[in-house]
Amino acid sequence: MKNIDSYLNGDGARAVIFGGAGAEHDISRLSACGFIAEAEQLNFDILPIFVDKNGDFYIYVGDTSEIGDISRAINRDALLPTFPTRLSGKCGFAFGGGIIQVSLAVPVLHGDFGEDGRVQGLLECAGIRLAGADTVSGAVMSDKAYSKAVAAAAGVKTLPWLVCTIGEFSADASALVGRVVLEIGLPAFIKPTGLGSSIGAAAAYSESEIYVALERAFSVSERVMAEPLLQGKRELECAFFDMHGKRVISHPAEVITQGGFYDYGRKYLNTDEVRLSVHADVPGSVASLVRKTSGVLAAALGARHIARFDYFLAGNGELYFNEVNSFPGLTSGSLYTRMLAECGIGYSDFVRFMLTV
Repeated sequence: MKNIDSYLNGDGARAVIFGGAGAEHDISRLSACGFIAEAEQLNFDILPIFVDKNGDFYIYVGDTSEIGDISRAINRDALLPTFPTRLSGKCGFAFGGGIIQVSLAVPVLHGDFGEDGRVQGLLECAGIRLAGADTVSGAVMSDKAYSKAVAAAAGVKTLPWLVCTIGEFSADASALVGRVVLEIGLPAFIKPTGLGSSIGAAAAYSESEIYVALERAFSVSERVMAEPLLQGKRELECAFFDMHGKRVISHPAEVITQGGFYDYGRKYLNTDEVRLSVHADVPGSVASLVRKTSGVLAAALGARHIARFDYFLAGNGELYFNEVNSFPGLTSGSLYTRMLAECGIGYSDFVRFMLTV
């Protein structure tokens, strides 16, 4: 266990926030475990901040290695209650009637209640500098419908989409199903607008399957979207990294699945069903378009420091923007840091930069 006095007597600690009240709580723990361990190896003074599934904030004073053991809950004896606070000109995290000052916060959080601007808003209100997206850009990028609208306004191709609300579904589910068929067609793909890791997402090949997919998506979100299910597509990803104004945009990577789509299970559980190609075998014109489009999207969406842009490449060569992650996963299987490594940016360099933005 770490001594809390070492934090109280300092003023330059970097807070690394992990966990979260959202659906990707465990993925955040996996990402943060490696990030914090690397930061400590680089001799940064790290203040680990754990957010539990209820949304309560704690200073974590346990062993870093235990953060990534998602088979067990975080040891409650290693948690000290806290909250982002600004008091008498001091900015940091409340503890013992005072403030533990921090020079920077890195929200290693994914999905809802993480990437979506809510935690970023708390930090900004407390006057705490943060790495990654700010409140507004995080909120827009985390919502698939909003990010598509911005992309379309910037001249980037997207598939058509339809936003559906739980109120519409509750009032007349059959009418909503009919609207999806009329405006989107079959097959369709249904997913929550604001969750990552394909949580609550499903393909639908008939009206009955649209109903089931909507019901599933609404079980985890009050807003969902429908879009055409593009057959025979390739899934490409592109890493964006802004180092002190010098932008790095990677060659596209590719996600290749054995049947079905790249859902939560294939991302984190049944990884044998997925092959990740860090350097996608695509024509130079496609790679150039992916990189150019990612630069346009980064500017239009207000991406800061880190982002991953995802695309569909249709069989006819058309490229469609799918979604963006303002803080992509940093687990051992994540493509993001592997794409950066292809650009000559090692994990240590990445962590060092994120803690010195």
